[in-house]
Amino acid sequence: MSVQILNCGLSNTFSVKNALDSLGVDSVLVDDSKKLNPEDRIILPGVGAFGDGMEELGSREFIPILHEAIALGTPVLGICLGMQLLFESSCEFGEHEGLGVFPGKVRKLPSDQEGVKLPHMGWENLMPDKETSGSQAFYFVHSYYCEALPDHVVEKALFGSFEFPATVARDNVMGFQFHPEKSGVAGLNRLKDFCTRG
Repeated sequence: MSVQILNCGLSNTFSVKNALDSLGVDSVLVDDSKKLNPEDRIILPGVGAFGDGMEELGSREFIPILHEAIALGTPVLGICLGMQLLFESSCEFGEHEGLGVFPGKVRKLPSDQEGVKLPHMGWENLMPDKETSGSQAFYFVHSYYCEALPDHVVEKALFGSFEFPATVARDNVMGFQFHPEKSGVAGLNRLKDFCTRG
């Protein structure tokens, strides 16, 4: 059983694959919906604009199989843009419909704070919102954030003084706004946990 990484040409796909290789996790890049098994774990990575991401998922016919996998209880992880695509909609470069797995909208981070600028880039400590292993630093690169329901927020991080969801979870679906594949040992541990948990 391999972890399936959706290959939609969204930048960080191969770095996620390399991270899983370094962990000894059997993984495969999938760029054809006919080769996607809804019963095996799925990682949806991504860097870039929301509309482009949804267009790629649609053109490659991944959307119905993603929904099937989620309905089956298959573990699914969205990373950065991949997490944002799991939400209902985004206002990035116009209004775009998302996958609708998580209620909520993707909005632009506030740019009117003194001493901070977009994109939000760099290392930030996570603030546990629920019972987790404690505060750790992870690497972020983004200009938009997910406006999530409190029950779905596991951890938050700060952009200046603005709090935003860094980790979300709902049943068998998780999302990381940060890049675990670029976050050293702590990030690799997060990927390993996702790939091996029951």
